[in-house]
Amino acid sequence: MTVRATVGIYAQTFWRKSRTAIGLRWSVIILLLPAAVCLAAGSALRLVVPMRMLCGWKGNSLGAVALVPLASEAQRRRAQAIKSAVRIVSQYTWYRSDCYPQALASMALARFMCIPYALHLGVASDRSSEATGGIRAHAWIVSGRVSMAGKNISFRDFVSISCWTNVEIVASANQA
Repeated sequence: MTVRATVGIYAQTFWRKSRTAIGLRWSVIILLLPAAVCLAAGSALRLVVPMRMLCGWKGNSLGAVALVPLASEAQRRRAQAIKSAVRIVSQYTWYRSDCYPQALASMALARFMCIPYALHLGVASDRSSEATGGIRAHAWIVSGRVSMAGKNISFRDFVSISCWTNVEIVASANQA
């Protein structure tokens, strides 16, 4: 491959990605840098800090419940922008940015933007993987109908074993 052909390939890639970036909403473009910082921090925290020490920072622990906090239309749009920004940034990182760092980054951005969230850690049986004892783990965060990190099918495929939220949950029985 010649230098001219290589430069041509890079130029085509640059223009294609530029056209894609121009089509993004401003709310997503503004969140790209904060999402990159939060994703890097989440990935570093995963390596350095034990998970039990992060529990207090994640919000109010509710235990093993499947919770989806209600969100207004404006909050839903902001949650959708967070989802897009974190997904875009995670595609270009050189470090590991799987579901848990994405969930931590989305949680930090949601907390900053005053969006109600529920961060779930879940497990599912995986008969194809004997190395992990037949168990798969997954982290996802939801706000209303928007799954900010993780997939929309997370509640169907995984059982939530732990849930954290920034919403104050008051049982209806305690209000009486």
